[in-house]
Amino acid sequence: MPGRLSPGTSLSHPCRSHCTPAIDTDGDRVVSETTPSSRQPQGGISRRSAIRLLVGAAVLPPVVDSLTGVAVAQEATAPGQAPLPLPLRRLDKPGLTMEPVATIAGRRHRATFFRAAWEGGWTYVREMEVRDGRGWLRVTDAESRFDEQWVVLTGSDGNPNDYYTSMTPNWVSFDSLRQLDDRTVELRSTPPGAYDLTVRWSLVGDNPELHWTITAGRDSNYVVGYQSFDAVKLDGVDEVLCGTRQHAKFVEGSRSLGAWELFAPMSLTERRLANRQVTMGVYVPGEVLLFEHERELGPDGQPFAMSLGNDDRDVQPVVFAPQIGSRSSLAAGESRGYAFGLYAAPGSMYDAYTDLTRNEYGYTDYRRNVYETSLTDTVHNIIDLILIEPAQDDSETFVPSFSGWWNRGKGFADIENDRAIRTTVASALLSAFYLTGDTRLYDKRARPLIEYHVSRPGHGSTPIIGKPVYGNRNLYRIGRVSGDASTLVPIYEQTRGQNAGIHNLAMDLIRRRPPREARTPMSNPLQAYLLTRNPAYLAELRAEARRYLRDEIMRPYTTNQPENGFAYWHSKAWTELLVTYEITGDQDILDAAHREAKRFITQTQVRPVPDTTVTVPNQPFIDSQVKIWPDGTLLPDYPVRTVKSEQVPAWMVSTCGVTYEQLTTLRIPDDGKSPVGGLTWIPCRAGFLLRLAEHTGDRLIRDVAHNLVVGRYTNYPGYYSRQHSVTQMKPRFPLEGPNGVSAIYYHHAPAQLAMTVDYLISEHVTRSASRIDFPKHFETNYVFFRYYVYGHAPGVFYGEDNVWPYFPKGIVAVDNPQVNWFTGIGNNSLYLSLTSESEHTEPVTIGLATVLTGLDPRRRYDAEIIRDNGSRTPATVLGGKLTTTVSAKGITAVVIRGVEITVPWHWTSDTTDRSSSSYHFEDIDPGSDQGLVRGMLLVRPDRSGYEAYVQIDVLTEARMVYSIDGGAEQEAPAKVFPFEWTIPVDDLASTFTYRVVSGNRSSQPRTLRLPPAVTGIVPRGQAACGELSCSPDTTPGDSVRVQARLRNGSGAVLESASVSLSVPDRWSVDVADQVPTEVSVDGTAVWTFDVGVPDDATIAKHALTARATWAGGSTDLEATDIEVIAPLKVTMLTGDPSVLAKPGDALKITAAVLNMGPVPRRGPLTLTAPPGWHVSAAVEYDVPGRSESEYTFSLTSPTAAPPGGTHRISVALPDAPARTITVLIASREIVVDDSHSWPTYTETGWWNPSGLVGWNGTSRYSEEGKLGGTATWRPDLPNDGIYDVAVWYPTNPATTTAAVYQVHHADGEEEYAVNQQQDANGWRHLGRYRFAAGTDGYLRLVVRNSGFHRADAARFELVVAAE
Repeated sequence: MPGRLSPGTSLSHPCRSHCTPAIDTDGDRVVSETTPSSRQPQGGISRRSAIRLLVGAAVLPPVVDSLTGVAVAQEATAPGQAPLPLPLRRLDKPGLTMEPVATIAGRRHRATFFRAAWEGGWTYVREMEVRDGRGWLRVTDAESRFDEQWVVLTGSDGNPNDYYTSMTPNWVSFDSLRQLDDRTVELRSTPPGAYDLTVRWSLVGDNPELHWTITAGRDSNYVVGYQSFDAVKLDGVDEVLCGTRQHAKFVEGSRSLGAWELFAPMSLTERRLANRQVTMGVYVPGEVLLFEHERELGPDGQPFAMSLGNDDRDVQPVVFAPQIGSRSSLAAGESRGYAFGLYAAPGSMYDAYTDLTRNEYGYTDYRRNVYETSLTDTVHNIIDLILIEPAQDDSETFVPSFSGWWNRGKGFADIENDRAIRTTVASALLSAFYLTGDTRLYDKRARPLIEYHVSRPGHGSTPIIGKPVYGNRNLYRIGRVSGDASTLVPIYEQTRGQNAGIHNLAMDLIRRRPPREARTPMSNPLQAYLLTRNPAYLAELRAEARRYLRDEIMRPYTTNQPENGFAYWHSKAWTELLVTYEITGDQDILDAAHREAKRFITQTQVRPVPDTTVTVPNQPFIDSQVKIWPDGTLLPDYPVRTVKSEQVPAWMVSTCGVTYEQLTTLRIPDDGKSPVGGLTWIPCRAGFLLRLAEHTGDRLIRDVAHNLVVGRYTNYPGYYSRQHSVTQMKPRFPLEGPNGVSAIYYHHAPAQLAMTVDYLISEHVTRSASRIDFPKHFETNYVFFRYYVYGHAPGVFYGEDNVWPYFPKGIVAVDNPQVNWFTGIGNNSLYLSLTSESEHTEPVTIGLATVLTGLDPRRRYDAEIIRDNGSRTPATVLGGKLTTTVSAKGITAVVIRGVEITVPWHWTSDTTDRSSSSYHFEDIDPGSDQGLVRGMLLVRPDRSGYEAYVQIDVLTEARMVYSIDGGAEQEAPAKVFPFEWTIPVDDLASTFTYRVVSGNRSSQPRTLRLPPAVTGIVPRGQAACGELSCSPDTTPGDSVRVQARLRNGSGAVLESASVSLSVPDRWSVDVADQVPTEVSVDGTAVWTFDVGVPDDATIAKHALTARATWAGGSTDLEATDIEVIAPLKVTMLTGDPSVLAKPGDALKITAAVLNMGPVPRRGPLTLTAPPGWHVSAAVEYDVPGRSESEYTFSLTSPTAAPPGGTHRISVALPDAPARTITVLIASREIVVDDSHSWPTYTETGWWNPSGLVGWNGTSRYSEEGKLGGTATWRPDLPNDGIYDVAVWYPTNPATTTAAVYQVHHADGEEEYAVNQQQDANGWRHLGRYRFAAGTDGYLRLVVRNSGFHRADAARFELVVAAE
């Protein structure tokens, strides 16, 4: 089959030389160098050939006894036993005897086999030991020998959600054992007429392997399962790993995850044995894995599967092969072979993951740049794509283009919502403009997106009144803010503090903290600190980070986001912790970020990468754009409509290293009709992984980052990977198509650019060991899009300061596409950094004589070359070119002297604008929810002028009149909704006066001007001017740095200059630096003061004023406000338990009190509860400065409290808002929903997770065309009595109108037919029945007809309790 390699294909890697382990002579197996005996495992044939025989022909090769003097056990073949009725651990075994019969040992493991016999049966079991440096460590308990269990599952309609109930479990007892040599044992089970199962235990390699063959006794499906090590309860493990969500301590139960969900093909548990960390479990050996796109196989073709739960739902690594489907069917007499790996070693889960990833699957940073395109070229290609303009006027109607930009909406088209816009970036395109210099990028994209973020109501919006966006019909309004501090603060910082209106909105968001999707407890204080540099927010950031790492990471979590959540939410917020570490330098925060990132990378795919060629894609190729606007006007005419198969190196199309979007879009139904979704080409978190690897020295994380980005795309590649293909990797893909190969999402392209730039710069920073570094700002946007933005300030280049990162297209010509590069300018020099993606030393010639550099090819230029962070070597640029080399995966830096490049936006300022003169917000209709007018001046990056941006939130037609510098009024161009105007003004010193009229409502004329802090110009008629600047807020007891600036516009030196600062009563003022005494002509002088705020300062805004004097004159400086904010807050409030079982029960209330200020604080902490609740005692808080402390209350509910009630409990500090939680007393109703585990909620047949929101957020639906399935809600009822039974289900037009529900109650069974298109999204009452206490009663949904059946929740509400 094209695109698929047979077992045993050579699995060497293009970058193998970078792997620590050695390679055997076959080049297909990475093992430790200390295991030469593992080279020829069986009968003199190679391991690769053995696997080929096993998987390809279901043949176990012969074993030749190579060691003399070994007593080989030969257990006589006995008549075959029938399959056991129960697994061995649950089987009654009267008269049990145990006799050791064989021992085999490898380099790291030893297994002892016992014959277990009882009245009526026998089998063979094993104990396992591992070598730990101090001898042999037993990893199985003698009392749990029967937990290990093989099972052969047969039947016609198996369901991976629960094989043990949907198929016939043939519990295996082995009839015979043969020891073939000192490292190999063979077991056999031959139940008459059923099957012939042979299992060969081999300790030849680094880990035990279980090679098996099965021969069918009759026509059926055969799924072979192996329950591996001792079964334990959840509290018996410290960490787990199986699939993408089951990490930390989250276990889904016995559900079998197919290969496409097992990004790491292993199921592992970490436990403590003999006071040692030990990790144990199962995996699929690398040689067994075919090179195939497992998502393309669909649910019917998954070659293997795993779970973390056995049939009792205890925690136990389990592996199956194959998953039920097209591969599981065997005719009578037909055979199949496969192999399972068994892992047991001292060490942590991550140690085991790293060991298997590196040494079993050969994971390296194997990818290289493709299609003659470096990562730098890729950045330029995506920018060119983004800049494509619609071919016609789109001020009203959307015009399709390859960029998807819509000028009316100020954003990129959202393909999932008709006539909608979605933003994934805030300041990233401004950053890209700074770095690459195309002024269109600012004028046509970056500035309109800034305007979007200070006007629209969300990351998604529409310019069409009432048009729904994901069902919300109110996202057309303006006069809003799209995000929160995580979007606005980066914009303000990227605009270098020149836009006071943005600062005002950002500070308002910091105060209000509106909820936004995918934000963390660290998000707001992090951005607040970056904006204000107020140490109070730094204290809050540290406190939130430490509480988060304690509660969410270091204490492994036992729940996880549902399957329809984005992949990046299946791990905790390690990126924010990493950013926090980079601000604070706190090691414990870095350790927590590292711990969670170790879990995160298990969500990236690990597979062997063959050293061969493959033909891709399989035909017919998958072509699905996912969603488009209903009238077909979204997409331009992509000229390429077909994809021809072509032969390429397998590594190019390997998905090893990529991740997924959502599990619900990764998996497709059995009918294969919905090939939407898949793996994803979005390299989320790659830059952060690279920096984390640099901080921690974790080379595996570094390689994961590399494989997410390098060689994956050369332009925007679309969203999804559904089959092996190179089409989306080519530079012209987003301009030619077919777009459905990967699904074009126009609004993703800017984020793809931002993440690529972040990775590119991070690669140079980390390879230089931070000898290259640039200021950056953390930006968080829609859902999972996070990255750093750059370019607004200069950085350092190998010890040289004031180097601006600046690499426009064409500034240099680099002739080697394996070399990523960027340039910097400053200090009369051109700086060039080169990083190689090759595994070899790469020569590179740089063409430097370009229009942008201005180098004269006839001149010689002095240069310096720094290779791999070594010493500088002199070089000479001749003929405008320089030739050098870059080592394998290394870095070479070049500095060319005598190059002067002037870029108008390369300027710095130590002043920012917080004044109210450059913006105004006004509500012209206070009696309604409309009428907000916002006007603000947006300074251009090159300071050539500004744009005046004015918006009004009204639905009726509006117009704006304006004047510049008090000149004649003119009317702005008429606009369709939304009503907003952008007016260019080409002089920073000009004023802008405007008013907005809508119907009979009008704003007052408002004049906006940029202050001298921005223009640097002293107003006409004044000898001097200046202003005060400081942090916008502080806390009592703090010291605030205040600067007073005085600008001289008199034409003469201002002598005897001084500044007198006025502060509120009892505030102190100290001079901080040397005091200026004069101001030069056209110069500026700065006076610096440290202002002390009293410990008991009033919580309010306070004015600071100053007067400057000099010989012959004086002036008042522009005053500033500083807000004193409360130092104390209750940051956390929890109740344990959050639901009380009955009235009269007690709970523990824990409150965290944060002191953001420097002064220790103490006082009463007041808990308020409803009447009748008893509080144990009063609590006093006593919190040191910049610290957080926790306090507990004991609270008892009244015995007369009604069941089912909710009760508000609040804790408050004096003169501060209370923090409140809700405590529930268990009601008479019990709700079971689809998120409950077995046996509370169970399924048979075929069900899938749904995108429709259910009672508790999730819901499921029956697969189309599959009848006979059931969903069962089985509550544990506390009382005998009469219960009302109700169901909850979501709906859509494809939902069944005849769902059959069966109520099984104490008096029998009742059946209902329910139209699930009616009465949805609420409780649908079915009836009132008598139930016995316990779990005998249940509600069952039966799929008897076509149409999607919705399974969500069932409610059992006690009406009358039995006496």
